[in-house]
Order: sequence, then C-alpha cells, then structure tokens
Amino acid sequence: MSSAGKRAKSRRKRTGPTVSDLILNAMSVSTERVGVSLPGLKKALKAEGYDVAKNNARILTAIRRFLANKSLAQTTGTGASGSFQLNKKVPAPQKRKVAKKTKRSSAKKAAGVDTQAAKKSPKRRKKAKSPRSDKRTAAAKKPRSPSKTMRRFAKSYRTRAAAKK
Repeated sequence: MSSAGKRAKSRRKRTGPTVSDLILNAMSVSTERVGVSLPGLKKALKAEGYDVAKNNARILTAIRRFLANKSLAQTTGTGASGSFQLNKKVPAPQKRKVAKKTKRSSAKKAAGVDTQAAKKSPKRRKKAKSPRSDKRTAAAKKPRSPSKTMRRFAKSYRTRAAAKK
C-alpha cells in the first residue's frame, strides 16, 4: 500500500457524546446524597450504551481530569476510586501570570568586558597518548587462555588438598 492510500483512509469521526459528557450527565442525574461510586457510574454509562470494559482507561482518566480541574468533588476514596459528586462551588479558572521580559541587552553590555576576557582565555589541550603505552596496556589486558587458567586452578587445588591431610 502506498502512503497516499493510507492518508485517504483516515479514521472516521466518532459520533455521539464524549466520555466526559456522559460522566457529567450521569452525575447530574444521580439523586444519591453521598455521590456516585465508580461502579455505579460504570453501570450508568453501560445503561447509556457505552462500552465500559473496552474504554475503562478512558473513564478513569476522565474522572482524574475532572478531579484535577475541580468540576467533580470526591466524597470518599482516593484517585479515580470512591464516590464522586458534582462540585457545587466550581472555582473560577485562574489566569496564568505572564512573566515580564526584562531587558538583558544592557546587562550584556555591562558584562561585555568580562565575557570577552573569558572567551580569550586559552583552553588546556589533552596530551595525545604515545603509541608505546597503548601497546603495553593491550598486552596487559590480554585474557589468559582457558587451559592456563585451568592448570593454575588445579595446582592451587592440589596444594590446598595436601595441606588439609
């Protein structure tokens, strides 16, 4: 299949209300004083024709998002479990403070002398390794052959056994 064929076959737009809308609707219909529990909410969504088993993660994330933006109040439990009510006192969305941009050009001009001096300071160069030292380290790192290690092990084992007798 070519990439042009894949693009033409885009996902179809989902019809119907979103999970968030369904949850808020189920909460508003509820008459329980303590709020709606998570299993009760799932039953209400299932009654409205929503596939709860398939979209469980979507339900939980929607609930967590509602709790974070304070449109749902949690009466019992923690996280996305417990009982929930619609929050009666919905706080007004807070405006984010915009940080004022300070002029840095004047600060750079004042410190310009220092930065030029720092740029001109000579950097230390690393010494190049001599080729002789590389050969020595390679020879020292060469692993022993398995036969030599076995001989060495057997010899030490014999001496320990003789010492025990």
